[in-house]
Amino acid sequence: MTLTLKDLIKHGILNEFSALFHNETMANLVLDLIDFPTGMRPQFPTNDSTLGYWRKICQQITNGILPEGTDLQALIDEAAELYQSNPVFSQYRSDRSESTQPNNQLSHTTQAQQASNNNLFTVLIRGRDDATNVLASAGVIAPGQNISTENITLRFSGNGVVLLGLNNCSSQAIASFAGGLQTILQSGQNQVQVSVLTEDPQPYLISRIFVEGPDQARFEVSDVSSDTTVGEIAKGVMSEAYDPRMFQDSRGRGRRVVVDRVSEDGSTERLAHDQTLHEANIQEDDTLSVAPEATAGAIHPQLRQEALARARNQIMAYAQTHLGFQVSANSHLVPTDYLLKFNAPGFAPPLQPGGEPQVIDEHEVYLALPGTFPMQAPQAFWQTPIYHPNIELKTGLVCLGDLGDRYRPGLDFAKLCQLLIDIASYQNYAVEEGYNKEAQEWVISDQGQVAIEQRGGQSVLRKLFNEVQTPPKLNIKRLSE
Repeated sequence: MTLTLKDLIKHGILNEFSALFHNETMANLVLDLIDFPTGMRPQFPTNDSTLGYWRKICQQITNGILPEGTDLQALIDEAAELYQSNPVFSQYRSDRSESTQPNNQLSHTTQAQQASNNNLFTVLIRGRDDATNVLASAGVIAPGQNISTENITLRFSGNGVVLLGLNNCSSQAIASFAGGLQTILQSGQNQVQVSVLTEDPQPYLISRIFVEGPDQARFEVSDVSSDTTVGEIAKGVMSEAYDPRMFQDSRGRGRRVVVDRVSEDGSTERLAHDQTLHEANIQEDDTLSVAPEATAGAIHPQLRQEALARARNQIMAYAQTHLGFQVSANSHLVPTDYLLKFNAPGFAPPLQPGGEPQVIDEHEVYLALPGTFPMQAPQAFWQTPIYHPNIELKTGLVCLGDLGDRYRPGLDFAKLCQLLIDIASYQNYAVEEGYNKEAQEWVISDQGQVAIEQRGGQSVLRKLFNEVQTPPKLNIKRLSE
């Protein structure tokens, strides 16, 4: 299989190039090996941030800058040759083949990778400081535990202590290795002790993540190390972009800041401050949301003012691009209450119980931003009569669906405006649960479905059909990264 730039990012290969070939001398060495034209190489960065450099190199290779038949695989193979003990390069080199060996005789490196997911260990030997003899003894023990001698390195020797580093081995293998090594090294000297220390995975770079602030502003954090904690990300964004008073209560005391991972569907997951990005499984282009913990009466005035202004701008921008959508507000600068007027083909309640709903086109909706906004979702109330399963008949309270259930401070109010129009015109509704049971029963009736279709809405049957319909066969070509 031909590796693409996307594969290199997904499997951490690009991070490995950034970490190991982080100076111009080493970068030129591996590029010379694949005959990469000297004059076409980007300027090497001087700020220790090399991820972008290697991304450009790989993009040029993808575009065909190398001799015919040479691709990204050649770059990986040369890197694997230079760093033969590196688990990432070894795993993706082209001559790494398991099919040439019997099924029960995989290479030592392959067995270790499958069992350990590239675990790293330090072996501590007390009572010996003759590094040469210790390494020789380790070389005798290693093959019997499916540990490659290439994956054993000397880290320290002196004062009766030797430290060995081992990678690409399983916990079971390293335990047996340590026991065998102690047996050899003791040789009648009971003071020798061999113990195993488990280490964290080697840090790698995440080229880009996004962070949403409490006022819905969006930030990009580039080339961040995987061992950076979630709390450090939050603190960095807050100190860089916000007045610290925004994160204090009325008495000037600091307030707890919460960090959530934001999924594509808008759902969130609360993260612990002491988690590293690696432990939290943060991936390229993931989004984190940073905000003060929502407590009654605890929203800082500046934060609230900026959020109110942002909501106003989004609503007014929507009105300017949608003819007939009218907006009235209780303030010109930072409104908290809006009256939205628009036309959409909908229905009002029947004149008599059990009768047919009335046809209407004009709608008015009152939109309220509560005192704890932006930490609490807005509320919408229909002011004109409407017959809809997701709107309370007496109060006009609107069920906002996912925009309400999965609300977060980054809500785009233009989407909210469009949602209200879709609700009025029966393009958006739910029959599984609702605020108006009578309207709910009418919607699923034959008469209701016919009436909705006649007004341009989506009947229940058509909604179901659209959900299960197989998409058409399209000629889709993936563009180069």
